[in-house]
Amino acid sequence: MAIPDNPSPQLSAVLRMLAALAVWDLVTLDQLFAPDFVHETLPASAKEPPRTREEELLLIQFMARLMDRDPLKLEVYDTVESEGKIWAHLWQTRFTRKETANGVIDNESIFLIALTSGDHPVITSVKEFVDTKSSEGFRKAASSGILTQHSPKFSGTGSDSSHPEPVRDGDATTPLPTPPRPPMDVRKDLLATLPVELLWEIQFYALSDTLPLTSRRLHAIFASASPHQKADYIFGRHLAAAAHAGPPGNLVSHALRFPLCTLAVLDILLARADCPPLPPEEPPDLPRRLFRRLGEGGSQGGADNVLPMLRALYAHPRLLKPPDPNSHAGYPLARAVLAGATPLVRFLLDHGASPRRKDALAVTLAIKRRDLALVRLLVEAPPEKSSPCKRRKRSDRVEVTSEMLKLAVRCRARDIAEYLINEKGCVPDLRTLALLSTVDS
Repeated sequence: MAIPDNPSPQLSAVLRMLAALAVWDLVTLDQLFAPDFVHETLPASAKEPPRTREEELLLIQFMARLMDRDPLKLEVYDTVESEGKIWAHLWQTRFTRKETANGVIDNESIFLIALTSGDHPVITSVKEFVDTKSSEGFRKAASSGILTQHSPKFSGTGSDSSHPEPVRDGDATTPLPTPPRPPMDVRKDLLATLPVELLWEIQFYALSDTLPLTSRRLHAIFASASPHQKADYIFGRHLAAAAHAGPPGNLVSHALRFPLCTLAVLDILLARADCPPLPPEEPPDLPRRLFRRLGEGGSQGGADNVLPMLRALYAHPRLLKPPDPNSHAGYPLARAVLAGATPLVRFLLDHGASPRRKDALAVTLAIKRRDLALVRLLVEAPPEKSSPCKRRKRSDRVEVTSEMLKLAVRCRARDIAEYLINEKGCVPDLRTLALLSTVDS
């Protein structure tokens, strides 16, 4: 994996930790580990208790002695970075001086590393997901003394700790054994072979939006998650964002941005005992994702899919205030008009969407579509019922302008131009009159 030219402070700290582990540099590790550092090994079947900072450093020192300071080769395949967390997929190769069946340790692991904030972060915890079969083999080899003899020259710290001595066998210098490596495409697929339960545990810790995109199998696993699992993931993402961005925002607004947030998932979120109270004066936003694909064809992203979701949201008993139809400067209404989704446009208008937003962009888009019915719907407010038999005319939703008339003429929408002149009283300027005469001719 290519390391960025200018890695962030937290990624730089992780890279320093990995480099120090590779050469058993206890001085650097002592500086990088926070006082309350904890190392956890997962899954639970590995039967490894959590280690404190002091226990971790003692273990690394013991491993260095056991391995006779032979270097580790740590190959980073992928990293996923978020505020205060880094997920790293590694291949660890331990070279030893004994060319025996157990003389080479070659295994895969996943690190979830938590760090403090700031320009000089330190590492507060490491959760290491290991291959239990490889770990058990290594423990057996270590306990049997096969891996190496002890070296009296090892100091654990100092300048020479990053420069291991050459390996000697008698009087001749022998190269470090090179283990057989599986092809890169096979190694990349190893993550997808982990048990589904372990993959979900990794995802709950990582809270990564890119992990499901690394392979088709991972995407299928996470897409088939239960509503409760999806709700837990979204809630974790919300808490993580609130921890780094200040006071928590509207949970509903944040949750609706995720495509996996269905109505069932939202109900589970709002029913949680630890769900934060919704702001009583702040309506949730309608997410852009609901409207982004309107008009692209097919059932996916069509108005027929959006309307049921909107009706349920506006009638949801747990929402203190209904969603804001003018979210994102009127984006929902503009996209609905652009797609020609008249029922959706009518629903948004009935729930308070204003066609005045963004200099009456919705009306402009309706004129460009040359759709007189949509223009009428946007401009004219429905009459107000003052009694069962009488209806009182209301003022228009938006004031028509000469620019709208000029656009209608340029788009050769004669019916819209006549509507604006004859029914709305829009007076054309000289340039628009000239354009009208050109269109008539």
